[in-house]
Amino acid sequence: MVEVIFNFRGIETIIQCNINEKIKDIFNKFVNKVRIDISKLYFIYNGNKINNDLILCEIINEEDKRR
Repeated sequence: MVEVIFNFRGIETIIQCNINEKIKDIFNKFVNKVRIDISKLYFIYNGNKINNDLILCEIINEEDKRR
């Protein structure tokens, strides 16, 4: 189990997930937790917009994988 930390409006929200989980499923967990319309958001990691068709391990860098 891994934790993904979302920073939305200055508040950090932690979502627990699997390293091989589809990123769009992780996004859905987040929007359900904070109760916001996903179409009003875009997600950025390391300064780049995230492709929601990928899985988590394809997105995160080596440093974050070690943590």
